[in-house]
Amino acid sequence: MDLVKLEQLARELMGHRQTHNSREKGHIFFHGRRTGLLARNLRPLVVPDTASFDNLIYLGGLYHDLGKGIEPHARSGVLLAREVLKEYLTEKDLAIVLEIIEKHNTISGEDHPFYVKLIQDADLLDHMGTLEVWLKFCYSSRRGESVENTLNYWKSDFYKKKLIKWRDRLNYEQARRIFAEKMNFLYEFIHRLERENNGEIINLEEIINAPE
Repeated sequence: MDLVKLEQLARELMGHRQTHNSREKGHIFFHGRRTGLLARNLRPLVVPDTASFDNLIYLGGLYHDLGKGIEPHARSGVLLAREVLKEYLTEKDLAIVLEIIEKHNTISGEDHPFYVKLIQDADLLDHMGTLEVWLKFCYSSRRGESVENTLNYWKSDFYKKKLIKWRDRLNYEQARRIFAEKMNFLYEFIHRLERENNGEIINLEEIINAPE
């Protein structure tokens, strides 16, 4: 299995596509790559004796949104991936990657294989933390929204309810801990953004008392 070739193929197929007008061109490639890497890094924490699946987990994440923009994208993604990957993978390996693509956005908690659940969790977690800031800034910038609009969204009941819904969709306790850590960062960032948006000088005493 030539992962370098398969990643390059994914970049060629998705790296210049823009499936959502509020995200950067190639988002489905970059998001897919991060999802695959995150799922592969999460795997030893939840199913430590399955390292032989690491390459397939990465590929499943890398290609999971191949059909994005052709809805339902999981179904179209399976059809597209089968055609582009069949010459690179064995039938057994291809079946696992296609199963990941097919089930990545189905209801969490169903009786899915661990490699599907890992991608489901990593897919959701990739939208949190620093990437949440990046995604929201891309969205707000393209729509001409102000800092106040962004802050109001992050502080809204709608957003808080969405976070609860996302957290409850996670399959693994370890993923929920990662989710909590990412949210702690985001809340700290929101707090500082709000203060700086009000012209506040952060750590004023340290600045005043710093040696010349």
